[in-house]
Amino acid sequence: MKKIVIIALLFLGITTTQAQNESGRWAFGASVSVIDFSGPQTKQYFNLKQYRANQRYFVGRYLDPSFNLKADFTFGKVWFPSVTAYPNVVEGKYENRHIYDFGVNVEYKLNNGYILKEEAIVAPYIFTGLGLNSIIDYGKAKGSDVNTYIPFGAGLTVRALNWLSFNLQSSYKLNLDNSFDYTQHSVGVVLNLGGKPKGSTATDIEDQVIDSDEDGVTDLIDECPFAAGSEAMFGCPDTDGDGLGDSRDDCPNVAGSLINKGCPAKDSDEDGIPDDKDSCPTVKGEKRYAGCPDTDGDGIVDKYDKCPEEAGVASNSGCPATPVSNTNSNFNTNNETNLNTNTNVNTNTKPVVTPPVNTNTAIVGSSTSNTNSSSTVTNTTNSTSISNANMVEKVIVYFGSASDVVPNTEKAKLTKILATLKANPSYKLLIKGYTDKQGDSSSNVELSLKRATTVWMYLSNNGMNGDKAELYGYGEYSLEAATDKGNRRVVVEIVK
Repeated sequence: MKKIVIIALLFLGITTTQAQNESGRWAFGASVSVIDFSGPQTKQYFNLKQYRANQRYFVGRYLDPSFNLKADFTFGKVWFPSVTAYPNVVEGKYENRHIYDFGVNVEYKLNNGYILKEEAIVAPYIFTGLGLNSIIDYGKAKGSDVNTYIPFGAGLTVRALNWLSFNLQSSYKLNLDNSFDYTQHSVGVVLNLGGKPKGSTATDIEDQVIDSDEDGVTDLIDECPFAAGSEAMFGCPDTDGDGLGDSRDDCPNVAGSLINKGCPAKDSDEDGIPDDKDSCPTVKGEKRYAGCPDTDGDGIVDKYDKCPEEAGVASNSGCPATPVSNTNSNFNTNNETNLNTNTNVNTNTKPVVTPPVNTNTAIVGSSTSNTNSSSTVTNTTNSTSISNANMVEKVIVYFGSASDVVPNTEKAKLTKILATLKANPSYKLLIKGYTDKQGDSSSNVELSLKRATTVWMYLSNNGMNGDKAELYGYGEYSLEAATDKGNRRVVVEIVK
């Protein structure tokens, strides 16, 4: 027995000396262990009555990512089969003996970078090696034999801190001499000692942290430690790309908004406009009218239209204009035209659109008509054209490429215009649309007038008398800005 203890102490001394001189990973462990001789005899491997507790100590040496070398020493009490003449035993009878067990094992680690990551918190391994044991009568001064065995086992190391781990291990020890096989199970703690493996620096030993998913966010503060993410998302991925990490996203696979915890906004009327941006959330409408419908197509949404099913004008709250009759006596001394009674009817369904000074560079689209009993004449000019000679203020509203929809970011400008008109009822507007030089000229002129019309509609739907404005579409013929973005605009001139 003294021989086994001396060999064990010498090995521990050698490994400790090496730890002081090599840059490697060392570990020292202590475990509570149980040894069972009855299992291999009876094939009942988990008969707890035959278990006797003993002490197990070991020293481990890191070799490379796949292999560790371990020296293992166990001593304590066991129930040993009662022998008549080896290998014959008295069935069911076991004697109280003392065991000294020493072995050297080679471990193959599964966290070697091929199967599991080296930095894995849970690190399983398998092992084998060669060992010696001596079993003596407990409390009796008798000699004993030294027996040899080959262990086969598996273990699991769970790392709690960089310097502390927990170890679980089970093994079957196959006897090579005149003794018996036995099993051993243990649980204990492991202290990680010495330097770090080659390739790491000594200066960051104290700062070493665990980052299982290698996303740069340590497991301690990583809300998704096993799924690579970003620091901005607290270590989690953002699967749906809505700016909210999966750990905090109630709908991680569908893009949503922050206010809805990552889920899409509700769209009650299914018109493609979320309820939080829909002015008519329960009635299907159009995007250009902020989600409200315009049943009669007169540019005035139904909720502001007193005649929602009959096209009308803004000046009459969406209802058809009231006819205005007057009698004009026209005398023609050439007898080519007789005296006629003309009835002038205002049939406007859009604002008055008067051509600019240069009629070659803008769409002209008057909607004011005079109905004569014998003929109809459509004006392209308006005798009451608004002049910008008394301009009070100029407001520029910018649009997206090829779009005639007023961006949300520009609506505050239109709200300011409405406030100015409310405070000054006599003021009128010149609304002039422009485009960039992309596309053909004729399409651009049409788009510029659409932009001007959109601005007029917005103002009319929010309280402006539609007759207060004149619209122009200049297309690309007035490129004042250096960039396309600056030319995609509508200029609103407020005049007295």
